[in-house]
Amino acid sequence: MAGFAGFAYSYYNPVNPESGWISLLWIFSAAIMGGFTFYGSLISGFILGLAENVISFLASYYAGIGTQYSPVIALVALVIVLLFKPEGVIRMEALAVAKRV
Repeated sequence: MAGFAGFAYSYYNPVNPESGWISLLWIFSAAIMGGFTFYGSLISGFILGLAENVISFLASYYAGIGTQYSPVIALVALVIVLLFKPEGVIRMEALAVAKRV
């Protein structure tokens, strides 16, 4: 499935050796913010994508900042989550308790 995704990406977008770094940044940020759990990564991925689009739109509309700075939002969100909730959005212990009940 990953091979087909790479093929589909390269079919529509130009590919160079550095083309996956931005995607890797978003995936890495979502996984860390989610606490390396499936549901936590899913929730943090949605939150990260929504925040990035909203903040990028507001910054370009009101401040005139271009959308090429949108990957910075993923790094800032990652730093904020690591400062205030280092275990992630959903902890492993919370999932274990929820499964027992």
